[in-house]
Amino acid sequence: MERHFGEAKAKAVFSDAALSGSTMSRPGLTALLEAAENRDIDLIVAEGLDRISRSLSDIASIYELLQHYGVKVWTAHEGEVSDLHVGFKGTMNALYLRDMKDKVRRAHRAIATAGRATSSVAYGYRAVRGVVDERGKYVNGLREVDPNQAVIVRRIFEEFTSGIPVRQIVQSLNDEGVPSPGGGLWRTAAISGEASRFRGILYNDLYRGLLVYNRTHRVMDPRTGRKKYVVNPIGDWVKVPVPELRIVSDGLWSKAQKIIGERRRNRSVSNKASVRRHKVPVKGAQNVRPLTGLVKCGWCGGIKNLANSTRYVCVTHRFEKKCKNSRGWREDRLASVFLAELSNFIASVDDWNAMFSGGIERELRERRELEKEAAALELRIARLLDAIEHGVKVDYNRLTELQERRDYILALPPVPKAGVSTTTIKRHLVRAVDVIGYEWGNRKYAASIRMLLHLITDKIVCTPIKDKRTGEHVEIMFKPPAQWLQFYMRVHADWPYVGKTSSGEVIKRPAPARSVLRNTYLAVPGD
Repeated sequence: MERHFGEAKAKAVFSDAALSGSTMSRPGLTALLEAAENRDIDLIVAEGLDRISRSLSDIASIYELLQHYGVKVWTAHEGEVSDLHVGFKGTMNALYLRDMKDKVRRAHRAIATAGRATSSVAYGYRAVRGVVDERGKYVNGLREVDPNQAVIVRRIFEEFTSGIPVRQIVQSLNDEGVPSPGGGLWRTAAISGEASRFRGILYNDLYRGLLVYNRTHRVMDPRTGRKKYVVNPIGDWVKVPVPELRIVSDGLWSKAQKIIGERRRNRSVSNKASVRRHKVPVKGAQNVRPLTGLVKCGWCGGIKNLANSTRYVCVTHRFEKKCKNSRGWREDRLASVFLAELSNFIASVDDWNAMFSGGIERELRERRELEKEAAALELRIARLLDAIEHGVKVDYNRLTELQERRDYILALPPVPKAGVSTTTIKRHLVRAVDVIGYEWGNRKYAASIRMLLHLITDKIVCTPIKDKRTGEHVEIMFKPPAQWLQFYMRVHADWPYVGKTSSGEVIKRPAPARSVLRNTYLAVPGD
């Protein structure tokens, strides 16, 4: 570096130790791109292009962004990086990554065929260290039964096949202080696991003396970078008998799998009936509730989620039985209290204008830059579409990415004008609360309402009332008013009608049955 650039000192060092170069979801890379966007750097130095990314599409995207920001790239292997390097070396790096994956899979298959494990140590076993082969190399993947943990595994299978619910098994293990596979408290997922991925003690074939490899493989969505597991065809599975690792008998194993299969079939029939009856399945109902993730237990600090789609109860009590708080709040009652406190909080702030002024100026500056970016994206998209019309082969994934980025910028909520009076801001916030209450049970707005409430709410703590058998105190903690700007901006974009007729007349109508404000009216003031 000194030979090419003199004694220039690095302004910052970005690294992503032990993270795959095939993904964009890396904190170091994200920080580097932010520094480039902010014009904090003008040159990036790396050992090679593969240190920045091994993905062909990602390295092209990164290089294009850096070119836009006026940042050059120099590597020890390629020198100053050009379009040719990105195309050629990016392809070679992607091929190297694919070849390396194939080699790792072949090596793992050979290890599994030899009866050795290719994954972490399962509960009930311990790793065997210090064994060497005829060439003097250490042999990895050897396992032996852990006698103490094996007793717990057999106990789980015996209690499960005798009809004891998994939740009760978990509670008894926690009450006795038995460490879980992770060393903490037992959870139902550790035992019943995930059937689609064969995870959980009840699904582990190793306990019956059978090592199974290549059941699933991991794939990554190139658009989001998210990874998921896909089940391989049964013909691709590698099954190797390892009788020395057996913990449960074939009879006990078969009985457990029969019970699991029957419950799965019954659950499937029940879900189908539920879909026919309710049109939508009730599973995961809490995921569309506005307060999900905000309600906390005042005793253990854990999350409170909806049970049976009606009451917020402590998750730690429900699944681990380590919290004694069995009390809960009906969703409609808690929502009414929350909305009332929200209105009171809005009214209690004396100067909303001062709270928002600095944020509005910052948003306006950032929005001007984004509008320039959107205009540039529009030109690039137009050029790509023109190339397609003329028969030129283009990267359709890249075109989609550009369109998604443009659409994201254009969909951002408008920035309010600076200098808006506190009275006007309060009126708009109160109007938003009215609409939230009116649309509370409407699934069309469920995700939007939930996002908005998370922007302004820190947490809702429900603590049992002392010396009483029922009831909980509710403490609602909102975020500081200065952090409400995004909420203020988004309510206009999410509900453009906000309850007025075309002539500006105020709408006053009773809330429908789905509203939690059953005995109130939606009174929307005019501008």
